[in-house]
Amino acid sequence: MRELNLIPYEMKEKNIKSQKNRKYASYGILVLCIVFIIAYFPLVYSNNLEKKATNIKIELDNKAYITENYNQVVASINGIKLPISLAEEVDNNKVFLSTTIDNLSKYVPKNINFTTFSYQEGGIYIDGESSSYNSCCEFIANLELSKEFSTAIISNINLEEETRIYSFTITIPQKGVANDEQTK
Repeated sequence: MRELNLIPYEMKEKNIKSQKNRKYASYGILVLCIVFIIAYFPLVYSNNLEKKATNIKIELDNKAYITENYNQVVASINGIKLPISLAEEVDNNKVFLSTTIDNLSKYVPKNINFTTFSYQEGGIYIDGESSSYNSCCEFIANLELSKEFSTAIISNINLEEETRIYSFTITIPQKGVANDEQTK
C-alpha cells in the first residue's frame, strides 16, 4: 500500500524518481538484450558454419573413398587389359610369323640349320650354321632374290676350326625399317 502523503510535490518527486528508476531498469534490460542478441547470433552463425564445414568434410571423405575405389577399379581394368592386349598381339603375330616361317623355309638349302630364330619389332634375326660356306652364300642369295626377304643382310660368316662348321647371322629388317635405315 502506498503512503498517504499530503505533500503533492514530494509525491510528484517520488513518482518521477520511481519512473526514472523503471526507465533506467528497462534501458538496462534493453541494453542487456541487445548485447545478448549481438553476442548470440554470431555464436549461432559460427556453430552453423562449423556444422556445414563438418558435413562438407564428411562428404569429401566419402568422395575420396569413392575416388580411391574408382582408381583401384581403373588399375584393375588396366591390369587386365595388358595381358589381353599382349595375347591379341601374340595371336596377330602368330599368323604373321607362321606365314613368314613357311615362306622362309622355301629358301633354306638342305644343309643349313638354325640355332636361334627371333622376331622383334625391327625384324627377324637368324643365327645358323652349315657345313658348307657355299650353302651360307646360297641361303642369303635366295633371300635377297625373294620378294618378301629382299632386305636380308648377312652380318658375318665364321668358320669354327675344330668342327669345320660355318656359323652365320642374318638380319631381315621389316620393310619400313629397312627403308628408313637405308635413307639415313
